[in-house]
Amino acid sequence: MTDEEKKVEEKKKEESNIIELEEPEIKPQVYVKVISMSTIKDVEVVGQAVRNGHVVLAKMKDLLKSLPEYETALQKLKRYANQYGWDIVLLGEEYMLLAPRGIRIER
Repeated sequence: MTDEEKKVEEKKKEESNIIELEEPEIKPQVYVKVISMSTIKDVEVVGQAVRNGHVVLAKMKDLLKSLPEYETALQKLKRYANQYGWDIVLLGEEYMLLAPRGIRIER
């Protein structure tokens, strides 16, 4: 038997020992949503997503163009967080991470 034939034979043995397992489909129970906030009206969109049980990464870069709207949005989201028991973290000035009750953000 040549070296090539030996390699082929070994490969066949290895393939016959492989057991393919079917992985069950895992459905995520919590989704992470990325929402761009460009106006104060987007606070309601973010709030609704978190109330529905989603973790939200709010991109607030466009809101920074209007400092009064940005500050109002921050205040409203912080009020929601206190009212509903959400966890909230400001990531720099441009991003905010919000998690619904029962999910904590490790700092």
